[in-house]
Amino acid sequence: MTIKCKRCGHTEYLGAYFCSECGFNLDSNEQSINEHEVKKGKDENGLIATRNSENVSAQSIGNNHTALLIVETNEIVYLEEKKEYTIGRVSEDQPILPDIDLSASKAYANGVSRIHALVKLNNNNLMIKDLDSSNGTRINSKKIYPKVEYQLNKGDTITLGKQKLKVI
Repeated sequence: MTIKCKRCGHTEYLGAYFCSECGFNLDSNEQSINEHEVKKGKDENGLIATRNSENVSAQSIGNNHTALLIVETNEIVYLEEKKEYTIGRVSEDQPILPDIDLSASKAYANGVSRIHALVKLNNNNLMIKDLDSSNGTRINSKKIYPKVEYQLNKGDTITLGKQKLKVI
């Protein structure tokens, strides 16, 4: 038996959780999204989102140090040296490497893409954007749209595929 992806129409075997063609979550009632449906402001999940060049009045992260806790390994990654960090995993012969490599925390088994997401620091505001990953990104269990920036706050849990990170 097969099922058809609502986003791209690709056929998958019954029981598949994600479309192998576009990464859409097949195990939910989510509808496919139109690139123009998300505008500045809150989306239907109540998360603050913005398109590329638009600015969001985001709450300050506070504190002089912003970091991500990799939940599986209890490793802390400080975000201090750069303004933007790609997050993902490394595989053999990969030409572009992520700034934050989650390979040591079973990233492949947890569904993390090679270049999964982008985290940006801007005037003490922390934003995240899913880079059209195969298994998606969630903030506090709420799925975010690919290629849309979302505000992060201290205490938020980011889930890349099944890999959990916490903003600290």
